[in-house]
Amino acid sequence: MKIKYVVGDMFEAPSLILMHGCNAQGVMGSGVAATIRVRVPFAYNDYKAHYDKHGLHTGDIVVAYGKDTISGVERVVVNAITQEFYGRDPNVVYVDYEGIRAAVAAINYELAESDEAEEEAQWVFTAEQCDGEYPTIALPLIGAGLANGDWGKIASIIEEESYAFQPVVYCRTQADLDSAKKAVGAFALSELARVSQEAGMYDQVVTCLANDGYVTSLTVGKDYDLLPDMKMESYGLVKIRDDSGEEYAFPKKLFTKPVGRYNRDNGVK
Repeated sequence: MKIKYVVGDMFEAPSLILMHGCNAQGVMGSGVAATIRVRVPFAYNDYKAHYDKHGLHTGDIVVAYGKDTISGVERVVVNAITQEFYGRDPNVVYVDYEGIRAAVAAINYELAESDEAEEEAQWVFTAEQCDGEYPTIALPLIGAGLANGDWGKIASIIEEESYAFQPVVYCRTQADLDSAKKAVGAFALSELARVSQEAGMYDQVVTCLANDGYVTSLTVGKDYDLLPDMKMESYGLVKIRDDSGEEYAFPKKLFTKPVGRYNRDNGVK
């Protein structure tokens, strides 16, 4: 379902349900999770109890029910385990994209179960808490802050998987919203290039700037076909076909930024 964006405080959302990202280590020490721990401690208590008793794995959700200690509003808080570990290294992507996908799927399942057993449902919605027939869920730019994830990719996953609820993303400032929309646009363009390349209509190439340590594999000034690989990119690498014709990953710093060119061999003008 298409994400709706709001500039404001997630904790003031009319939505009954709040969703945020957590690590699998039983710790809520920073970011939105730290605010959750202070403001809605029942959510942290249930999360920590689940960790102590069962452990946690990416893709799990721990659903907690209780009152916001500041606003007094009754809330459902979805602690979504979207990363295995946590840290402050800006070069490490801590978020697990497939963990986000699994967590959203788990929320869909919970909502479907509530619909099938209304007399036992713990998630009860008012008209204000729904968008048409779907309940809304308020969430931050989950995974794109301290977890260093690509919001464009995260948004794409949420929109692909959220068939049972309307996701509403709260951005603290207009600048945050503008940055989020820019990331969505950039990811959409990269996906278009990838799909076009796979169809044989469009190539992306990078030009070698230096070959220090790779003199037998790379030629300075030569263009190389870029092979899309999000995992390699998250580690600061690019995957290409080198001088041997084989596929290898090399440091991004050795190349220019990718540029596109039409593959005229396939008759594309």
